[in-house]
Amino acid sequence: AQEADINVLIVDDDNVTLHMISRQLKALNIRNEFVLSGQDALDRLYQNPESFQLVLCDVNMPGLDGGEVLCRILADPRLRYIPIVMMSSDGDLKKAKQLVQAGAKDYILKPVNEVSLVSLSFKVKTWRQAQSTQHLSAVYGITSVLLLHLKVVISSAEGLADVAAGSSPTSLARAAADGTLAASHERAVGTQPEATEGASTPETAHDLVSSSSSNP
Repeated sequence: AQEADINVLIVDDDNVTLHMISRQLKALNIRNEFVLSGQDALDRLYQNPESFQLVLCDVNMPGLDGGEVLCRILADPRLRYIPIVMMSSDGDLKKAKQLVQAGAKDYILKPVNEVSLVSLSFKVKTWRQAQSTQHLSAVYGITSVLLLHLKVVISSAEGLADVAAGSSPTSLARAAADGTLAASHERAVGTQPEATEGASTPETAHDLVSSSSSNP
């Protein structure tokens, strides 16, 4: 049989479980590696983020448990695209729901059987296709924005070139000077205080309080 185009990282603190799942994956021609702790899993992923297309992670482990491993993988831009499937002998539906809502792709019960592994191998292909589609959509969106900005810059440059071509340097300088003087005049007019009759009014809440207390 042809070897599947995925490599699975198995994470479990139980050595017997690790070897059993590894043998099942090999029987399905699925490449795999395994580690005995959450920290070892992160270290292995950090070494080469593109080595694995699926992580099978036990939930209940000493040290870094499965939930913490899940959070750290999803928080790392280099790793967050790797599908993570949680596994446990505990059929706690509340915990399973929390982990899936946190970002796990699935939650399976141990002991893991070959039927579950076959199903996961097909799901991985679907997940990878969806990831590729999202990546292409993001690239298309960024490219569209850049092209729009480039079009605006080109239009502005063409407009300035047309103005420069139809005006002498002297008239351009005079127009710039007139614009500067007009702007200065507007600022000067806008900052002049308005004339009021009688005494000036208090400017702050403290002045208002002082004024009212001195005029019974």
